[in-house]
Amino acid sequence: MFADLGLDQILTYGIDEGKLPPGDPPFSKIQPGSGPRHMAFHPKGKFAYVCSEIAATVTACAYDASNGSLKELQTISIVPPDYAGAKGAAEIAVHPNGKFVYASNRDTSNKGNDVITTFAVDPEKGTLTEVEHTQVGKIPRSFAIDPTGRFLFEANQDGASVLVYRIDPKTGKLTSTGDKLDVPLPVCVVFR
Repeated sequence: MFADLGLDQILTYGIDEGKLPPGDPPFSKIQPGSGPRHMAFHPKGKFAYVCSEIAATVTACAYDASNGSLKELQTISIVPPDYAGAKGAAEIAVHPNGKFVYASNRDTSNKGNDVITTFAVDPEKGTLTEVEHTQVGKIPRSFAIDPTGRFLFEANQDGASVLVYRIDPKTGKLTSTGDKLDVPLPVCVVFR
């Protein structure tokens, strides 16, 4: 599966002897004009979360692994209700414990409203409840949660740095550790 920003669809493909035949159904629609950018699966495999760049939203979906289909459950904003800056959702991740989802917004208007929003996951329904908006570095292009689930590493494309945040295991809230790695134009954080 992959997100197609221009088509407002999540395209589905099977794997068959090294080939990628279209799935059945071949795609799942996301709200028109929203611009789906990335998606992340819940560790239990029942839910998927789609981050839409243009609308700056997260769409929670029920996932059917038998055919790769998604059913929309909820769409929720990444930015605060009174937000007036530019929208540009970039990254999404589900915490390894499945209790939290994180999504970033890049404020390309340079008003300083670059945030990572924390959402709590309803374990039965898969829906999300906003926990907090954390002000982060300049243009949070990418972030990743370390395998222990204790830290979130955020790449600031225009801030030329990677910042580290501690994740509260009970609330999912982020707190800066003060650690900073200077990196010119970082655009991706990956743990292997």
